[in-house]
Amino acid sequence: MNVDKACNNERCMKHELCARYEAWSKGDQNYKTFKGTEQKGCGQFIQK
Repeated sequence: MNVDKACNNERCMKHELCARYEAWSKGDQNYKTFKGTEQKGCGQFIQK
């Protein structure tokens, strides 16, 4: 899946389900660290 911006936030509680994190883990260099935490998602979540 193409995303406008990948995400490298491993702390986010939803990172294993997120297409943004998957894009970053596959090498997408157009990324940002969104503000998700262990307790909540960031609000920019995209289901993979």
